[in-house]
Amino acid sequence: MYRVYLSTEGYEPVFTAILDKSEDIAATMLGARKEEVGSFARRFSNRVLVTGGPIVSDEVGRAALLEMILRAHTKHVKNEAMFTEVRNLSPSPDLHPFFEGAGYSFIPHASTYLDLTPGIEQLWNNLASKRRQQIRKAMKEGLTACVVSMEDLDDLYSLFEETYQRIAFPVPRKSLFESVLSILQSKNLARFVGVRHEEELVAVVVNLLYKDIIYAWYCAGSMKYTPFHCNELAFWSTFEWGAENGFALFDFGGGGPPEEESGVRVFKERLGGMTRETGKYECVHNRLKHKLATLGFRIWRAIR
Repeated sequence: MYRVYLSTEGYEPVFTAILDKSEDIAATMLGARKEEVGSFARRFSNRVLVTGGPIVSDEVGRAALLEMILRAHTKHVKNEAMFTEVRNLSPSPDLHPFFEGAGYSFIPHASTYLDLTPGIEQLWNNLASKRRQQIRKAMKEGLTACVVSMEDLDDLYSLFEETYQRIAFPVPRKSLFESVLSILQSKNLARFVGVRHEEELVAVVVNLLYKDIIYAWYCAGSMKYTPFHCNELAFWSTFEWGAENGFALFDFGGGGPPEEESGVRVFKERLGGMTRETGKYECVHNRLKHKLATLGFRIWRAIR
């Protein structure tokens, strides 16, 4: 991931490590300082995103190491970024005091997961009946699943431009997908699952792979083919491949604050997913800029 961030325009890897007395690594944390495309968006987007949080030795002193690495990270980025956000991959209530001690606030956030171990037949039966109908319709209309490669980069990025303009969010950088394709997919650490109608790429799910877990990272779909359920087929094809290749869990990713209605979360749950609160942590390095950035982002979305 460090190499991916380093190779992506608008990204800067932020790596922190703590060495013990023997100069062995006792704790690490990798994040990415991000700036969105465009002068207006760039003003409210300078932040550091950390996925999963610190990796800390299980030896005695783990709590002290956790606070130490968080404080070291803050010292390094506080003059460069408005805030740091740590996105949990699993619930971690026992870590709250250590994050709070380092100046981080806990923010409720939901994530959705799908157990792949029951196998394809049971996964199919666990789908909402409407979802099964939609996937059958997609295949009946001639949509087929595929693996997206570097040759498809331009078509892939066009899908993301269309999707993110529609939902009024800054579109990810093209070089991000190029980096993931060249660095991670070649090492079987990522898999771009696409859906085609004849030769046209109409949907894609970008998945990161680690051990026995598939992490959904980005997805996009053509509005033209949404009535043919191209997105549902893209996810179902990912589940099939994962179950057939020994993966135990599919992580859909975040679904917003647990108390708020979320169409994205409903979509995931109707594909068989179970939602739980994982939460995230935030440390604001510049409160005035952070408030202005939050307001600026709302204005930007409203005028898109």
